[in-house]
Order: sequence, then structure tokens, then C-alpha cells
Amino acid sequence: MLEYKEIARKSKATLEDVDDLVKTVKKNQLIAVKHFAIDGKTGMDLKGNTTSAEKGDDKNFTPVNNVNVVLQKTKSLYYSTIEGCVALVGDSGISVNQVYNVSGNVDFKTGNIDFSGSVDIKGSVVSGFKIKAEGDINVGGVVNQGAELIAGGNINIHQGVLGRENTKLIAKGSIFAQYIQNSIIESKSDVVVKDYIMGSLIKSGGSVITPDKESKTRSKGSIMGGEIIAKKSVIANSIGSEYTPNTKIIVGVDYEFDKKFKNFQKYLEYCEIQISKLEKSLKLGLQNMSILMEKIKKLPPEKQKPFLNSFKKLNETNLLKKRILEKRDKLIKEADFLAKDASITVHNDIFDRVFIQVGEAKYKTENSISKVKIKQGKNKKEVEFESF
Repeated sequence: MLEYKEIARKSKATLEDVDDLVKTVKKNQLIAVKHFAIDGKTGMDLKGNTTSAEKGDDKNFTPVNNVNVVLQKTKSLYYSTIEGCVALVGDSGISVNQVYNVSGNVDFKTGNIDFSGSVDIKGSVVSGFKIKAEGDINVGGVVNQGAELIAGGNINIHQGVLGRENTKLIAKGSIFAQYIQNSIIESKSDVVVKDYIMGSLIKSGGSVITPDKESKTRSKGSIMGGEIIAKKSVIANSIGSEYTPNTKIIVGVDYEFDKKFKNFQKYLEYCEIQISKLEKSLKLGLQNMSILMEKIKKLPPEKQKPFLNSFKKLNETNLLKKRILEKRDKLIKEADFLAKDASITVHNDIFDRVFIQVGEAKYKTENSISKVKIKQGKNKKEVEFESF
């Protein structure tokens, strides 16, 4: 169980709370408390039989920047080591960063910004300019076409993001905006957009949400055109339109899967090459290892050393290969489980000609469907529709 101070908890807030996201904390201030998982108590079923409780799962919660952890018997205390801005990083990290303030726009007067903490911009980001921050990036105005924002924390845009397929927002945390148009968005956590998403490529390690239930304007809370890839879910008031037939919604898929899998394969190939070289140098293909070891023991100590070093490297490389295989297999298993809990929820209408994918299941709508939740079917190859 985690207890966040209000300032940290706001990092998961709605768009209306963005003004409150940039909060400062003092040096040595307590910013979060993590309670360790405890064993459940033994219970009794309806027949009077004793039932054992499952052990609670301990949540990983990592200090990222400028956070000190004090361990106690039943909990961990997280303290800020500097005066700065506190924010959650994804679902399992907390960071405190110094803040760089820009009173107007990011333009030719300021130039590109590369800062080790958070960046707070009162105005807009002019076309073509770049901002890179290890913490959060907060923009009071608009992010214009050709701009690029890269954040180690969250990105909060009070107004909208305008692009022509060359505007990029990349965040390790969540991304909040009023609207997103013709842009490339990548977040390791949630993407929350109040008004609409149009013609954009969105990649989310969490959920993509366009909530605005009280809006009287039909376009609000809508996704029109483009491609959305979300690990968990997509929630919108409407998806597609009469004028934007090419809308793709994909959930239950890790957008980084291919990259991660290729990296594992590359490391495995490296291990295989090293193992082959070491085995050839030891001539293991021509003789039994135990026989070879007996021969080595009969050699003088100075001549044993190269063989023993090679055996050590061989064992280390085989162990590394084993660990990589375990991680790769875990990645594949996680990919199989993602689709089970993934869903697409549409509060109003999902139009015709919208491509839908939940895990492996694929479907293209032929007619408009209202108020529906879409999940993967039992056979994993077909989608399932639940009306509400």
C-alpha cells in the first residue's frame, strides 16, 4: 500500500488539475510512504473448512531522481534530497527535480532547452524547437508543428498539440493535453486528452483516455483517424467518423515488444558466438570436459591459468545466456496475458470502417455501434462486444 502526498498523487489527476501539477517540496521533506505487503489472515469457508490466505504482492516503487529512502520494519519512507518539483514516473517511480522556468514562449529568444530537472513554460513551444528534460515538461500554451518534447517524467500541455506528422512528444511518465492533432506521441504510462485525438500515432504503455462526459460538443472525447496502440485500454466517447475512415485501435499489445525481443535475440547471438569461440579454444568438441580438466590439473600452475580463465568465461557466458532466455520467455508470457485484461470502451459511437485489435483478435467495423466495451474473445482470435 502506498500513501502519496497530494502533490505526488496529482500526477495521476485529470486535465483540470494540471495547474496543480507543478508543486515544490522542501529539502528533506517526506513525500511518500510505502507499506510492505503482509500475509493475509487464515479464514474459514462456508463449510467450516480452514482456508489459507495468499501472501500480499509487494509493489515495486523506485526512487528515480533526488529521493532518499529510509527503510523501517513495516514500511519505506521517501524523502526529497533537494528543493524542487515532485512527480510520479510511470506507475512505479518517484522523482524530485529542479524547475527551469520560461516566462514566455520557447522560441528564438530561448533557443532549444536541455535541462536536468523539470521545465515549466508559461507560453507555447514555437515550430521547430526542442525541449528535453529529465523531469516533467509543463506547457501553458500550444505545442506547434515540428516541435519535439522529451521528458523523463510527465508532459502536461494546457492547450493542444498541433502537428504535421513531425511533432513528437515522448515521456517516461504520462502525457496530458487538451487535444492532439497529426502528431507522434509515445508514453510509457497513460495518455489523457480532454477534447480529441485526430490523425495521430499514439503509443501508450498504459491507457489512452479521452474523457469528457459532461461535454455538449460531439467532437469532444473522440478519436478520429490515426493509430492508437495501448498496452491496457482505450476509453473514448467516440471512435472514427464519417470523414476519417482510417482509424486503428490496438490494445493488449506492448508497443515496445518487437524492440525488446530483438534486443534479447541480439544478446543471445552474442552469447552463442562467445560460447562457440571458447569451446573451440578449449577443444571441447573433441574431448570430454572431465578428461580435459584432468589433463589441465597435471600442467604447471602458470600453464593452467589460461585454461581456467577460459572455463570461467565460458561458465559466465552460459549463465548470462540462461538469464537472457529467462527474460525473453517472461516477455513472451507477459505478452500473452496482456490481452486478457485489455479493452476498448466507447461511451457514444464507434463508426464503421474502424480497425480494432485486442491482442491477436482483429476486427473491422461494418456498421456504427453504440455504447460498447470490446474485449478479446475466448478463442483469442475473435473480439467480443459487451453493450452497456
